[in-house]
Amino acid sequence: MAQNESYNQSSGNGGLYFILGAVVVVLGVILYVVMGGDATPMTTDGGDGASVTINNDAPDNGGSASVTTEEPAAEAPASE
Repeated sequence: MAQNESYNQSSGNGGLYFILGAVVVVLGVILYVVMGGDATPMTTDGGDGASVTINNDAPDNGGSASVTTEEPAAEAPASE
């Protein structure tokens, strides 16, 4: 009688490695974009004369906000 031998041979994990590599590349691109990537720092050479002016037009009386202070408590007589 002939002996039937069967081998369970799995294929390589090339597909799994390809997908894992794609995930690593995508995460790398996302981190590159989020962390700033190719952004160059802004520098000023002073040639355009840009300036910033801040005006504070608060009324002299402090506006409509009222400030209340509590009267200090009367001191208790010292006991001897």
